[in-house]
Amino acid sequence: MSRARTTSTRVDAPLVIVGLDLSLRSAAGAKVRLPWDGDLEDVQTCVVGVDLENDATPEDVARRLEIISSRLVDFCGDATSVFVEEYAFSARKSRAHAIGEVGGTVKLDVFRRLGHAPKPIPPATARKTMLQKLPGADVKSWVVRNVRRLGGPTGGWTDDQIDAFVVMNHGVMLKGGVALTFAGE
Repeated sequence: MSRARTTSTRVDAPLVIVGLDLSLRSAAGAKVRLPWDGDLEDVQTCVVGVDLENDATPEDVARRLEIISSRLVDFCGDATSVFVEEYAFSARKSRAHAIGEVGGTVKLDVFRRLGHAPKPIPPATARKTMLQKLPGADVKSWVVRNVRRLGGPTGGWTDDQIDAFVVMNHGVMLKGGVALTFAGE
């Protein structure tokens, strides 16, 4: 069961950092090549998700996992490091198993196809890296509002793209790059 897997990176090869925000209806990815000077135009994003009816068949559920995972792994194709937002189950405990399924599928497929084990990042940690502090309540909308203040492409990003971007930004810091950081309002 234990196979040795080696991955290597050329010394002069650019680092490509990816952040993922996983969900069933609107999973998102954000990536950037290092070195990065904070130019938001250099950040690429993607969104993928599939709505299903409550009476969806097991085959429909499996196809949804396959579509989400395949598209996200394709997006991560040139990544040297992949970071994923840790699960936040509090809002929808009844759907926790489904979120776990998509997370497990994507993580396993990234590992199998690309040789990277995605590293989990706590959302609060990633948000503090970018915005230096967090308010006591309504953190999600506060983060979205502050990231949109940056202008450029962020004005058209979904909340999920912003979450992936915040995770990616923390990954930039962890890989030795200069993360974008500013004081939240």
